[in-house]
Amino acid sequence: AAAAKVIAMNALIFLAAAIVGSLIAGPLSDRLHRRKIFVVVASILAALSAVPPLLSATVAGMVGFALIGGVAFGCYYATDTALVTELLPDDQTRAKDLAILNAANAGGQILAPVAAGGIIALGLGFPPLFLVSIVACIAGAGLIVPIKRVP
Repeated sequence: AAAAKVIAMNALIFLAAAIVGSLIAGPLSDRLHRRKIFVVVASILAALSAVPPLLSATVAGMVGFALIGGVAFGCYYATDTALVTELLPDDQTRAKDLAILNAANAGGQILAPVAAGGIIALGLGFPPLFLVSIVACIAGAGLIVPIKRVP
């Protein structure tokens, strides 16, 4: 029962933080006509969100994750979606290109729990999972940097 309350509380914290992040990053990205920097910063924030539970496997650590991760999520999805739509190669194939993008996004969300289960099954607990998530987020941020077509 206590765990269910903590999970529900963290979900609400994450949601509220994501709304705040998107309401700040989206309009600011539009005003500054910049996309990449917001996506990179959001990815780095996502990496940082894994630090509190990595350092402290407590409710406080998970609340830290929910706050930082929620802001990162809101910032990322508000600005990454804008970035992606600006990079679509052809107006005539926009729906197909977005379908491929959605499949790629879904693939990662499907494979992540499988990979997480494998990492946890190593018997080392959750710390390696948080470390892998930090590395993945930083790698993702690095993959945005070479994009040349948008600021």
